Order: sequence, then C-alpha cells, then structure tokens
Amino acid sequence: MRKLQTEQKQTNTMRKHMLLFTGAIEAVVGILLLLNPVEFTSGILIVSGIALIVFGIVQLVQYFRLDPPQAAAGSLLTQGLLLLLAGAFCAFHSSWFLETFPVLATLYGAAILVVGVGKIQFAADRFRLHAAGWKGAALSAAASILCAAVLIGNPFPTTVALWLFAGIALLVLGGFDLFLSLYRPKTP
Repeated sequence: MRKLQTEQKQTNTMRKHMLLFTGAIEAVVGILLLLNPVEFTSGILIVSGIALIVFGIVQLVQYFRLDPPQAAAGSLLTQGLLLLLAGAFCAFHSSWFLETFPVLATLYGAAILVVGVGKIQFAADRFRLHAAGWKGAALSAAASILCAAVLIGNPFPTTVALWLFAGIALLVLGGFDLFLSLYRPKTP
C-alpha cells in the first residue's frame, strides 16, 4: 500500500514537472510567434531541417554497419537519403515554405468553400422537409462561406492573422498549463 502511494506521488510529481515544462515551452513559442512570426517560423524550419539531416546520417550509418543480408532486408539507405534531402531542403530553402503559405491558405479556403456549399444543400433540404436544425445549418454554411471568402480573397494577411492567433493561443495555453502546474491542489 505504501509503495503504491509512493509511486502515485512520483507520478504526480512527474506530471507536474511535465505540465510545467510544456507550459513554459508553449508560452515561449507563443511569445516568439507574436514578436516575429516569419523569423521564428523560418528558424523552426531550419532547425527541423538540421534534425532531419542528423536522422538521415544516423540511418545511413546504421545501413552501412549492418551485414549486407540484414541491410538488404530493410530500407535504411532509402530512408537515410530521403531524410537528408528533406532536411537539406528545409534547412537551406526555408523561404519556400514561407512563400507558399498564402497558396496553402487559398487552397484551404477553397476546401472550406466546398464544405460551405454542401452545408447550404443540407440546410435547404432540412428547410424543405420542415425538419429541425435548418437554421443552425444555414448559419454554419454562412460562416464557412465567409471564412472561405476571406481566405481566398486575401490569403497573406490571413496567414499573418493565423500566426498571431497561434501565438496568442499558445501563450494562453502555456499560461494555463503553468498555472495548473504551480497551483494544483495536492492529492492525498
């Protein structure tokens, strides 16, 4: 019984530390996104690229350290080379991702528009069948089409707004996690 209580205490302490750590990371990332979203995103892409390069090198080393029959049974060489290529692209061409964000926002807007049109059909069907819920469906359709219009019509400011929203959300989540980790009531 005492051992179980000790294990529960250790688990609770670990959870508290993990919540504190993740809360701090979320808050820092949120602040960095608010201060300079483009540079921060570029830095994340470069660091991710370097990590992919390192993982690729590890895969290649593993491939060449294995006996030929074992190496032939796996795909470590392919994985390593693909990781190296992806890492190099992220590390040395991070601006490509930043330049394509407006295109991705436009494509996302188009997808939301298609969903919104489908919601119009659903709302009209509910209305014509004298079924409940057509007003909510109509409002949802209108909201979808409005969001789609904003994304399609002006994707660059939308992308900046998305970064700002992400920064604020991470800052709030991080603050909440920090609060919970520091002021959580003790369990017996």
